[in-house]
Amino acid sequence: MDPADLSELDLNAKRGSEGATPTREAWIRGGGIALWLLLGTWLVMGAVSLSVYSWNQPGSLKDQVEGYYFHLAWGWWPSGILILYVPFFGALWLVRSGHRHLSIILAVSILARLALLPSHLILETDPYRYLWDGRVLLGGENPFRFAPAEVERALAPSIAQQPLDSRLQTLAAALERDTLHQEILSQVNNKKVPTIYFPTAQGAFALTSFLVTRLLTTQSEDEDFDWDREVNRALLLWKTVLFAVEIAVLWVLTVSLPEFGARREWVAVYGWCPLILKEYMNSGHFDPIVILLTLLAVRQTFHPAPPRSPETGPHGGLRRALAGCLFGLGAGCKLYPLLLAPLFIKRLGRIGVATLAGTLILLFAPFAGIGIRLFSGFAAFSERWEFNSSLVALLEWIISRCQDLLRGGPPLASGTEVSSDPLLHFAGVDFHMDAFLGAKLVCGVMLMGTLALLAWRTWREQKEGVPRADRLILHRCFLLLGVLLLASPVTDPWYVGWIVPFMCVFRNPAWLLLLFTQQVYYLYFWNDWDYFTLADLGWKGIPFNLEIARPLEYLPFYALLLYGWAWARKGWARARKAPERTPG
Repeated sequence: MDPADLSELDLNAKRGSEGATPTREAWIRGGGIALWLLLGTWLVMGAVSLSVYSWNQPGSLKDQVEGYYFHLAWGWWPSGILILYVPFFGALWLVRSGHRHLSIILAVSILARLALLPSHLILETDPYRYLWDGRVLLGGENPFRFAPAEVERALAPSIAQQPLDSRLQTLAAALERDTLHQEILSQVNNKKVPTIYFPTAQGAFALTSFLVTRLLTTQSEDEDFDWDREVNRALLLWKTVLFAVEIAVLWVLTVSLPEFGARREWVAVYGWCPLILKEYMNSGHFDPIVILLTLLAVRQTFHPAPPRSPETGPHGGLRRALAGCLFGLGAGCKLYPLLLAPLFIKRLGRIGVATLAGTLILLFAPFAGIGIRLFSGFAAFSERWEFNSSLVALLEWIISRCQDLLRGGPPLASGTEVSSDPLLHFAGVDFHMDAFLGAKLVCGVMLMGTLALLAWRTWREQKEGVPRADRLILHRCFLLLGVLLLASPVTDPWYVGWIVPFMCVFRNPAWLLLLFTQQVYYLYFWNDWDYFTLADLGWKGIPFNLEIARPLEYLPFYALLLYGWAWARKGWARARKAPERTPG
């Protein structure tokens, strides 16, 4: 159990022993329930008002961002994503204070998700790509083979510049009779890049597309048919799949938290989090799938006995195989479960590791017919994309300034190569040595070094039989995901959701604060698809464009993180000195 939870129990027991009467206890209990109902109603009403806002969004991006942050729903109800953090942090305070009502926590978590289920996308377009990839795969084509822009050109042969591939012609011919997915294709972003989404995610996309083609209208002779409404229905089907996954995540967290050393009520960290609600139930990102698979994999590793244990018989091997399969399915969705897997090597054993590798091979094998092009979208994403990062952006700026000083020329900014020869050519993408790549390499070394250190310490401690090994591994998963997010060149808000299940066990104040400051991300849209600077505020007398969105987002987080680290070091020092003291 969390030491903080133990201290809360002691404190509550002490309070209860100090003259508490049945009447007073009833008042306290009733007040706690009333507070829970008030905060829960606030969160659900906020989710409802956000859905209503999404149906009537203003035309300009700037107005959309401002309304997303704050607006008066129905002309009087204060609403917007920022308001939802009040009941969220209030709920965490109630759990910590001893007012724990799991049924209310879970009911509100489900109702808030139901309220956002029919909402239209707010400042997001990624789910259109999910629906498109699913349609391509459902039609029997490899979604990694063609970029959406190639299909668009094939659908308009008058603008085609060269003969079309026979597979592309077949795909285009099928889509000519599918007006719904042509409408979806028109909304896809980054059309020149083939899909970057791995096989497990593609399976979920194909399942949704199967439902779309069976339940919705894909073509109509009626020229006045409302295709926008039908596209929104397709998005609703996708989010219904995600809703089922989110319910599964809440269930797995609820039953697992006692095994992880925390109270079930801390599921509120995930269930009530506004960032989770917005990114998964409004924006429709598929990350709940990998979160669920990762939680299931970790939970499986908590149960198996050592290999060849006479008490367990074959069941230990089956659990290891299942854990390895779940890690493989998770890594076939997004790569971070593969990063966590080395922490569980000893628990997985040979069977689990072999199953993990075999699962990945089976997932990628059906798509491998196009060779290295399978990773062309992922390579383009890795080479070009930088957004909302912290350490990568800082290191890129430092490296470019150092190049400026050492070379006496212009700074080596991102996209400005040292030479015309690429450092690496992979999947049709050239990687040039510039400040951006240098920053990514430094962060990559930091991440791999952290992984190696944590994996080695975990293996050594398990070999020596260190007590509380389960909790140590969970904490190292939390640390490793934290380093991954801070060292990543892209730190979108829905990526931060990966760490939130572990925050139900390790409620670090800095990371809780980051769940709030991540909303600064949407200032990017407010500034017409560019970074937010001082000059954008319209202040006079400012001769330079100093980006302020990222400092607003990350400086409070790093300050609180460093303060917490310093405070923890003092605690460790006191703990080391304590045994040396002798009675008065």
